[in-house]
Amino acid sequence: MKNMVSRYGALDLSRAAQAQIIISRKVSIERLGREPRRVIGLDVSYRGDYGYAAAVSIDYATHEIEEIGVAEGITFFPYIPGFLAFREAPLMIKAFLSLKTREGILMVNGHGLAHPRKCGIASYLGVVLNMPSIGIARSLLYGEVRRDGGREYIVVDGRYVGIVIGSGRHAIYITIGNKVDIDDLEAIVLKMMPRKGELPLPIYWADRISRQISRGKRSLDSFLKQGRRSIEPGQ
Repeated sequence: MKNMVSRYGALDLSRAAQAQIIISRKVSIERLGREPRRVIGLDVSYRGDYGYAAAVSIDYATHEIEEIGVAEGITFFPYIPGFLAFREAPLMIKAFLSLKTREGILMVNGHGLAHPRKCGIASYLGVVLNMPSIGIARSLLYGEVRRDGGREYIVVDGRYVGIVIGSGRHAIYITIGNKVDIDDLEAIVLKMMPRKGELPLPIYWADRISRQISRGKRSLDSFLKQGRRSIEPGQ
């Protein structure tokens, strides 16, 4: 893996890849002991090189927005598939740290273990923040999809690291980030998903709010007021 030069300056991708390998070794795959109290969605939107991150804490039982954290700033790393954490994680962490209650499960717009070095942004954040984390994506970055027992799994190096819910353009690729196992993925995501093919609520709101603040809307009160969608999972 070679270095590259862009408008961001010289980038040492070999060192970045090595950092991912080191972080991947710290990922823990373990079953959650109990249902989470909340799920925190994380996403970033852009205007040019300026990023706007949202951390949206959703009550697991009621689906109501409890709290919103935001952060913004210039990104100093270009978009390179496989290296998303170096572009988006700093702003996501800043938004997360602005929350008053920083516990629960992270749900990140990106991948977890379904990654060439088993360190997608969901795994990166889970390890750095020492929290359970799940990756949510609309396309598969790495690995293969295998059907087994009526369920579609994402397989990397012979290990099941995720599941696929929905199909075609409605497929959602859900992967282990940190401190969860394969059985946790479906239970948690379906609980937070209005309907198959729709984004889980934490990602839906994080995406929507980050886009709104990128367009200049600064008041978060309206989001807190409308923070429960009329569509419930399973309806």
